[in-house]
Amino acid sequence: MKQKYISGYSQTVQKPLLDNKLTNARLTPHDTRTRLGLIKNRYPRIIVEPIAWEKMNNYVGFCNYEVGWLGTVVEAAEDIYIIDDVFLFEQEVSAVTTSIDDESMSEFANTLLAEPDGLDKINRLRFWGHSHVNMQVEPSGQDNDQMESFADSGYDYMIRGIANKHGDMKFDVYDYRRGLIFSDIPWMINIPTSAELSSTILSEMESKVRLARVRGFTGKTYKTTGPLYDDDDDDVPSYEDYFDENGEYIGGYND
Repeated sequence: MKQKYISGYSQTVQKPLLDNKLTNARLTPHDTRTRLGLIKNRYPRIIVEPIAWEKMNNYVGFCNYEVGWLGTVVEAAEDIYIIDDVFLFEQEVSAVTTSIDDESMSEFANTLLAEPDGLDKINRLRFWGHSHVNMQVEPSGQDNDQMESFADSGYDYMIRGIANKHGDMKFDVYDYRRGLIFSDIPWMINIPTSAELSSTILSEMESKVRLARVRGFTGKTYKTTGPLYDDDDDDVPSYEDYFDENGEYIGGYND
């Protein structure tokens, strides 16, 4: 057997080398197919503070359209992100889209700057969330374009959250520094008990969230139809289920 391998080596390698028939090629870069692997426990994780969690529950629960919001983030440790608060901004919504325009962001920034810790909040705006209403929490093309725009604006990272009325919430982290996207990362919450916040949230949404006008086939624009908020649907909790006519909490929400 040993002699067989020696004979084979002589015919296929040694003799062509001696006869100068093998090309001694120079090492050349090739068309690579790069793959990314994660070391155990070395991936982003998110902690949602109670006030942020409850606000998002109300944003999604009250609104029947794709409402969006921004949030502040604390980097507690490497790859550990804490979403400590979220905020509504002026916007127009529809059944399938939500976007952030420069005018709304300018007004939103001015409002935050008026607060004592406003500059700190603006510097920590690293979370964009929105509702997909009753659809799946997979990102649309527009959602991905929005995340690309954050990179163009100079952000080092951005977190995206997509939620729906079925209780689903998916977080993705765009790490622009390393050129990586971490999709559907683990997250955890502390269960809040302050259901009274619902009254404040609904009042804020009624003043800031409006139905968008859409253009029909004839070129004429129409206001989006359908109720903006849940009020008569027996299957979906409504404001009147938990608050009396004076806005006082009467119980029943997460009790």
